[in-house]
Amino acid sequence: MKSAKRRLLVLLMVGLSAWLVNCLPANPGHSPDSNEASNSDPSGDAEPCDESSVLDEESSEQTPPPPTDDEEVEDDTPLSDDEEVEDDTTPIDHEEEADPPNDETTPAEDTNNSPPEEDESESEESEPTFFPAPNNDFGGPGGFEAESISSTGPSNRFSVYYPTPLGRDGIKHPIITWGNGTSAVPAYYSGLLHHLASHGFIVIASKSTNTGSGVQMLQGVDWVIGEDSDPQSIFYGVVQTDAVCATGHSQGGGGTVNAANDSRVRCSAPIQPTQGQIGGVHGPMLVLAGSLDTIIRPEYAWAGVYEPAQVPAIWGNLIGATHFTPLGSAGDYRWVVTAWFRHHLYSDPAAEPVFFGDDCSLCSNDDWEIDRKNW
Repeated sequence: MKSAKRRLLVLLMVGLSAWLVNCLPANPGHSPDSNEASNSDPSGDAEPCDESSVLDEESSEQTPPPPTDDEEVEDDTPLSDDEEVEDDTTPIDHEEEADPPNDETTPAEDTNNSPPEEDESESEESEPTFFPAPNNDFGGPGGFEAESISSTGPSNRFSVYYPTPLGRDGIKHPIITWGNGTSAVPAYYSGLLHHLASHGFIVIASKSTNTGSGVQMLQGVDWVIGEDSDPQSIFYGVVQTDAVCATGHSQGGGGTVNAANDSRVRCSAPIQPTQGQIGGVHGPMLVLAGSLDTIIRPEYAWAGVYEPAQVPAIWGNLIGATHFTPLGSAGDYRWVVTAWFRHHLYSDPAAEPVFFGDDCSLCSNDDWEIDRKNW
């Protein structure tokens, strides 16, 4: 009997030790000066073992809505170079479990920390047809209806959000590629992604729950560009193929940084991002944080992404925002991100004063803490 009790006690102690190792911060009180993300995890979401514990602390937040049947977690294995980038009619096995969170946010091609060389092709970029936002309201609906397809793209591992009617008045639509946070799918951000589509953008969103490498985000770009030349595609002839920007949340924010290493990406807007290969980023960057974010704290986003950025960059810290504010319609992040993309992809004259000038809209907005550099 004593032997049995002793074995039971040992098992309980082992289980408790494993819980402590996995759930408690590895380095409490660690300074962000080393450019490491929260809890010394530079590539993951530095989250507690269960996001529900964070939600309990932040009683004003609601748990993310469960994905619809069409938005269930998909197989995240990156496609091989030999795999064709086209719709796959073979159904995905929705019972397949998601891969564990990605511990690496290194892009497919290694980059160094030297300033990126100027791409000669950038000076030859064409501008999409400009159309104004209704009443110059970037937080309100754009000039299009928005529709979506939940399973499309390479191996049906993507959702796409797009304006209708496509190509109205000869307009060609820029591309925005989206990266999800850890364990999230595009359905969690549906309001924001539909909103961007209503402003004339084609938004391609990987259904991967591990987008930190940026690989899936660029696969989505490749697919949309290919659709522009496919007579059987609804996107045939209506895509502005040289107008691409990237955005994403949390781990997907780190994926945004990595995707922006691709010279095709004109601009980026990582939201509450983990770290990525910041030295290889091309084009202006808008780095967004939340003052009440306890997962990717503002000081980590500043030290790991904004401070080391060598490109023109703007820092925006939304007062009162938590790590879950970007879900759904994204709160006050929505109008800022929309204005950023309208400025860089449409050269919208109404969007420029949001970010530039001594009396810029963000500068005079008490809900935001702003910094700018390298302009």
